[in-house]
Amino acid sequence: MKLDKQGIPADELREMMLQRASEDRQWKERLAAGVSYPAGDDVLEVAKQAYIDFFSVNALYPGIFLSTEQFEREVIEMTAACCTGTTRSARSRQDAPRATFSASCQPVTAQGLSGQKSPSRR
Repeated sequence: MKLDKQGIPADELREMMLQRASEDRQWKERLAAGVSYPAGDDVLEVAKQAYIDFFSVNALYPGIFLSTEQFEREVIEMTAACCTGTTRSARSRQDAPRATFSASCQPVTAQGLSGQKSPSRR
């Protein structure tokens, strides 16, 4: 397939995309684990609006797009609270160190899993 010099009219492109999507598996009816997480039409509308509002934002530049860094931090904190039952709400969000979470949702920091010192590597 070659890139069309003139492009494809929006309505034609949408029709092409919907035609291809018609061949997708019926994931909503099956609720296949890990495929999607349907939370209801109201949540979907909020997600659609957020996508539209932040479509051109590049979260890889947190120094420019401060809002996305804050959103990311809040999602991580909420997820951690669901997994561990604790939050960092007493700490200033601006000064909070970044942490990643393992598959078991245990915080992984510079000190290691859940603040435990990591064994030295050889």
